[in-house]
Amino acid sequence: MRLLFYMVEIWREILKNTSKNDRSKKDFKLPSIIPMVLYNGKNTWTACKNFKDVLSGSKLFGENVIDFRYMLFDIYRYNEEQLEDMANMVSTVFLLDKEISKEDLVKRLRLTAYVLKKITPEQFDILKAWLKSIIKPRLDSESKIKIEEILEKSSQGEVDSMVSNLGKTIDNIIREGRETGLEEGRREGRKEGRKEGRKEGRKEGRKEGKSELITKMLVKKFTKLPDGYTHKINSLSDEALDIIAVNLFDMEKVEELEKYFLN
Repeated sequence: MRLLFYMVEIWREILKNTSKNDRSKKDFKLPSIIPMVLYNGKNTWTACKNFKDVLSGSKLFGENVIDFRYMLFDIYRYNEEQLEDMANMVSTVFLLDKEISKEDLVKRLRLTAYVLKKITPEQFDILKAWLKSIIKPRLDSESKIKIEEILEKSSQGEVDSMVSNLGKTIDNIIREGRETGLEEGRREGRKEGRKEGRKEGRKEGRKEGKSELITKMLVKKFTKLPDGYTHKINSLSDEALDIIAVNLFDMEKVEELEKYFLN
């Protein structure tokens, strides 16, 4: 249903921005829209590809019902080398829409600079809006504002500058996040350790403070932790907690913690 809504909204926008005189001309036509679905899930795609298949009684009314078929791109079927070789807007979307870390996102943004210079101005505006939708959800409020400003101020003639600024901003976010997380973990650990008064107490206090802080940071990032996760985090070694602190800001799903619980 969302594809139909998107298509109708595009046509509505075109009609709204077209003068009445132009719309009344016999040769005026709305542009054709080829709906596409980018799927980055690991499971097999099972949804209907023809719109009429979601309508009750579509077989009874035949060609008299609204119908269209979308193109499905299962991006897990493409490897990175194949995607990089396709110098067009769609390949850029594929390359950036994969489930990747912030570091890989920066690398791939730089790879797509030459593509952004070749596409049409209309495609460039569409891609900028799409970039906002994939980058901003991974960031905190302050970082979202920075990314928004970079994209809003960028024109197609400033692609290199835009990609460079995006890369630097995300690099800074990664570095600041790691430094903040580790420093807070050490500070909390020292505070708790001093209360124990003994070497072993200090060690245990640092660990408890670190696990508590990491738990709070995870809750802030993912809103809620699955049942039992807090206990498992508290049971982890000091080394495992340090690894989680370093990688926490790159995690896309809370379930990624499972690999640390297995060790």
